Amino acid sequence: MIIKINDTITDERGRTGTISQIGIGTTKSDPAGELGLKADEYDLDLNYCGSVIFNESWCYFDQIRLVNNIKVNEEIAKERYGVFLWKIKLNIQNIYQKK
Repeated sequence: MIIKINDTITDERGRTGTISQIGIGTTKSDPAGELGLKADEYDLDLNYCGSVIFNESWCYFDQIRLVNNIKVNEEIAKERYGVFLWKIKLNIQNIYQKK
């Protein structure tokens, strides 16, 4: 899925806003892409490290869950965390959401 500046996104924490910046990580020491390349659009299927700034928040690419109200494929996040760690992460989120 392609994201663009001015798209509306929702991250895994439920925060929603308009993308104002897309940063692509170019080194291991900068996974958020703060020092890397800035882009007007990015294809999440490329699976690079990076992040977006939206409203007063930011998140990594793999934390984006909705783009313009379209669900983002969670396979991207599974690849980054590994299926086993992904399942643990989901279980922890479910526990805290129930409280």
